Amino acid sequence: MTTTINLPAKLQALNEKVPQIFTAAFQNADVRTDDIVNEVPIAYPSFTLAALADLPMMRDWIGEKQVKNLTVISHTATAQDQELTIKIPRDAVVYDNLGLYSDHITLMGNQARKLKDQRVARIMLNGTAAGPQNQYVGFDGVPVFSAIHSFVEGGATQSNNNTGQALDATNFKESYDQMLSLVGAEGNTLGVVPTHLVVPPQLRSAAIDILKPEFLANGASNTNRELVQLIVLPELAPASTTWFLVSTHAGIKPFGHFVARQPEVISLTDPTSSNVFFNKEYLFSVEAKTETLCPLWFLVQRNVA
Repeated sequence: MTTTINLPAKLQALNEKVPQIFTAAFQNADVRTDDIVNEVPIAYPSFTLAALADLPMMRDWIGEKQVKNLTVISHTATAQDQELTIKIPRDAVVYDNLGLYSDHITLMGNQARKLKDQRVARIMLNGTAAGPQNQYVGFDGVPVFSAIHSFVEGGATQSNNNTGQALDATNFKESYDQMLSLVGAEGNTLGVVPTHLVVPPQLRSAAIDILKPEFLANGASNTNRELVQLIVLPELAPASTTWFLVSTHAGIKPFGHFVARQPEVISLTDPTSSNVFFNKEYLFSVEAKTETLCPLWFLVQRNVA
């Protein structure tokens, strides 16, 4: 007896099931950078980001008010297209074996949600150079991690890129205090307070040893205990000895994730499409259009052993 296969019904079920699996995975993905990244919707792929070139401070009001001529620096960027595409054999649908490919769809959802983590890690890994289309520069026009940052042209330079700084208690304290001491164009302390320590997986244990114990080996109190929050970012694994201090103390986050198009699932399952006709495969793709920048260099510091 021949079994009749209702392929249109199976295709309809497929086109309903894939987005369901994707959405569940997207919502449950383990995103690590939410605390240090602002997600900003943008109306057009090309956009201009404006930042103050100086951070004026309050002063005693003696005599007339002193009006500050604030300089705004603009940085033009363009959101990039991202995609991840998988194929599902037609026979898996015809013979009800879609479950074999549910993990692939789950991976799509996870990766789409973690795009922000990946883009922040890309800046952290490559931010000592300007990068393509100046993706890795701060508002002062130099790479995010540099020894020649300045709030005004020709002004005093300051560094947020430290070498010879293996992650230990002594170097952690030194780098922490360095961020506390950053000054603006007028010579006033900016009040930058580190709030997060971001490390690759290889430095997780070293970071925990610095931040978690109540007492040191000699019995003294650990003054670094829970001083900052720890973020272990798997995407930083290629830089196994590099660690970062980040400040969100003033309610401002150093990284911006600019979204022109949220991740969405696109399918190609029409029986007459070439991939189905010639290869017996259905294609599913997640597409997005985003850009991630770090204009506020003084809120993040790179340290490498």
